[in-house]
Amino acid sequence: MNFLAVIISLLILRVAGSAAMFQVDGWLDIWLARLHRLSTQPAAHFMVAVVTPCVVVWVGYALLGRWLWGSVELLLSVLVLLYSLGRGTYKSILRRYQTVWREQTINCETMEQIATELSAQCAMNTPDQKSSESENSDLVSQTNDSIYEQHYRLRELFFYVGFERVFTVLFWFAILGPVAALFYRITSMYYSRTQHAFAVKVLFVLEWPAARIAGLCFGLVGDFARLMQAWLSLAANLQVASGEFINATASAALNFQSQWLSHNFIDARNHAELAKFAADEVSQMLGLYNRAIVCMLVFVALFEIIV
Repeated sequence: MNFLAVIISLLILRVAGSAAMFQVDGWLDIWLARLHRLSTQPAAHFMVAVVTPCVVVWVGYALLGRWLWGSVELLLSVLVLLYSLGRGTYKSILRRYQTVWREQTINCETMEQIATELSAQCAMNTPDQKSSESENSDLVSQTNDSIYEQHYRLRELFFYVGFERVFTVLFWFAILGPVAALFYRITSMYYSRTQHAFAVKVLFVLEWPAARIAGLCFGLVGDFARLMQAWLSLAANLQVASGEFINATASAALNFQSQWLSHNFIDARNHAELAKFAADEVSQMLGLYNRAIVCMLVFVALFEIIV
């Protein structure tokens, strides 16, 4: 039943392009405003703010899930996934970024705009878990950096946002069901609104195992030998943030190097050559993302069969 819900949800996203009509978050802002008295107690505030909505959904499953031979449970699962999955317009931003490189119209302002749009789509957009949107945009808006160095850093942001919007949700949906997927999404939104350190710790715990599975998916659809070197060196490290791990494994799967930080590499080529190189990298990133999602679906299916 869970796998069917995943397939239906992804098909809806594929046809509609986004699930924005299902992703109404005003209720969370109202709920948090009512809990302002607990704001001095981060752990208690988090538990009430995030856990309560999940309990309500869980009760809905318990009371209605068996109706109409399980079709109500399927409908609820699809709604939860559409709310939690694929937020924003990630692919369209990635394609627009590829286009400006191909047309050689890229500039620092465009990169900052793209970084801001990406930052609005998830809570923890940078590998070092910065605490504000302005700091997140600093990932690419460093004054002394060329657009090529900024491209190197923006790649990391693209990798993490792609992971956060799909892979973590699918992982917890497969492991513990729709309520767990919803718990991750609400936690992410909670952090983006409150910046509470307690939520950072919860997100790290939720993303840690999902990042390891996503990394393996990258390897299975990319350069597996290089991927495993990066994966094995970082997988057991509890100090490595999710963004850093995803960037390292995805870059290894695509055999991406850090040549954008080398003046010799930049100086030896003209802008047209570098722009084509960057556009090709973006194309590879989009291809890896699409293939890895298919691999993640296989993981969900196998887990459903085994369990």
